[in-house]
Amino acid sequence: MEQINEFLTYKEVQDYLKISESTLFRAIDDSANPLRVTYITEGSPRIKLTDLTEWINKQNEIFKKLLRCVSCGSIVKLEDFKDRLSKKEWTISQFCQSCITKTFDKGKDE
Repeated sequence: MEQINEFLTYKEVQDYLKISESTLFRAIDDSANPLRVTYITEGSPRIKLTDLTEWINKQNEIFKKLLRCVSCGSIVKLEDFKDRLSKKEWTISQFCQSCITKTFDKGKDE
């Protein structure tokens, strides 16, 4: 049975998350949710597996908040948009399909 190392190198974290070195450094320097670095010895930075797991969980919570409609608060899924124009409107207004329809289709039936 393979033993799981408690500490990961930067390269191991990059490979696990499938991210570039610059993305990893941005995660480490992120003021909202920094990825904690532990120095085993001088010049030997590592990321503790539990710190990585905690960071991933916080990132997921942040991401979930980002995918909410700013008008009604509902969770937004990209597959819920009816067309390309509605998806484009999401990037501008952060409105869900229902709020886009209520806002922009008001005068169409009159």
